[in-house]
This record gives sequence, structure tokens and C-alpha cells, in this order.
Amino acid sequence: MAYKILALQNANGETLGILEDIIVDEGFNYRYVKIFKGEKIPSLDNYRGILILGGPMGVYDDKKYPFLKEEISIIKEAFLQGKPLLGICLGCQLIAKAFGAKVYAGHKKEIGWYRVRLTKEGQKDFLFRSFHQSFPVFQWHGDTFDLPKKAIRLATSTLYKNQAFKVGNIYALQFHLEMTDEMINAWSDKSGIRVRGLSKTSEHLTYIKESSTDFFTKWLSLMF
Repeated sequence: MAYKILALQNANGETLGILEDIIVDEGFNYRYVKIFKGEKIPSLDNYRGILILGGPMGVYDDKKYPFLKEEISIIKEAFLQGKPLLGICLGCQLIAKAFGAKVYAGHKKEIGWYRVRLTKEGQKDFLFRSFHQSFPVFQWHGDTFDLPKKAIRLATSTLYKNQAFKVGNIYALQFHLEMTDEMINAWSDKSGIRVRGLSKTSEHLTYIKESSTDFFTKWLSLMF
């Protein structure tokens, strides 16, 4: 029987991307829970790991989107259970909030391709060993956060010093490693926003595909 991964989806189009195939190839099953449509988060007992995906709302919009509070509770529960959890973009900011950090509007939006740099701790981290010290990532956010007191910063950038961190088995990425060419084009077309470096999407995806795949494969290995 395959182990299960729970994916909390906050918006249409914010999917697992390349992770869908990687999860299946590694012998897991996955289940989307579309909490933005009112689907209830199941007990974590039957899941080996949890993914919290992105979304257009802010962590501080919990009155309008009450399910955000439920996700914060899930993060805390996963941490207490020692269960691996990965948060991407909004998921990253929810993790920061769950561990007591402030989340707020940034001074500049990052939409498109930007470079991030691994910190010394990031270069040593098991999940990031296939990445170069500096590499391009796809970004789509206007908010940022303070680093939680218990956290280890793993990646940084010129515009925002907190790009990735971890607390125990909880990993948080402000950027998107899961993206496919189709997802990027769909987000761009739907938003009508100018996307930085869009013409270089295929080049950048080719460059980081192997490293991103290795990152997610190693994350799945934390389930055992």
C-alpha cells in the first residue's frame, strides 16, 4: 500500500506541478484538499507528509479566509508530531506565522524569475545539495515575513533576505520550485501582469529541473 501525501490547495491553478509525477514515481499517492472551496482538512494520521501550496491571499486575511487559521493549526500539529511538512509561497508565510513571526506587505513585488542564494546553512542542507550557491527561481509574491526565532535561514536574495528556512522537519520556500512551463504561462495569461524574465522560462526551467527534482525526491525521503 502506497504512503499518502496531503496537499492543501488554496487556489485554482496553485497545484503540485512537477511534484505530482515525482510523488507517484517515488511510490506515494497524493490527495488534494481544496480548502478554498470549503473542503475539510482530514486527520493527519493517515498521511506521511503535508504540502501547503500558494495562494493570492495574505496570511493576515484570515477573517476573509478563515481556513488560513486551520492551516496554521495543521503546521503546529505536524511539528509536534515530527511529521514532514513543506510550505510553498503562501504556505511558507503560514509557517512563519505559525512559529510566531510577523508576515507583512513587502517593499516590492517579486513576479517572475529572480536569483536566490543559499546561505552557509543552506549549502549544507540535505535537500539543497544539488543546487548551485546561486540559482534562478520563479517568484510570485508581494508579502514577506520575519524569520521565526527557531528557524534556520536556508536561502536569501537581494530584495528579500528570507527566501527559505526550516524548523525541524518543517521546510518553507518563498519561491516556486514546482512550476511547469504550462503553469507559468497560465498564471501570466490570467493575471495580465508583466512577468519578469518570462522569455527565459524554458531556459531557467531546464537549468533547475534536475536540482528541483532532487530536492523534492529528498523531501519525500524524510517520510521514513
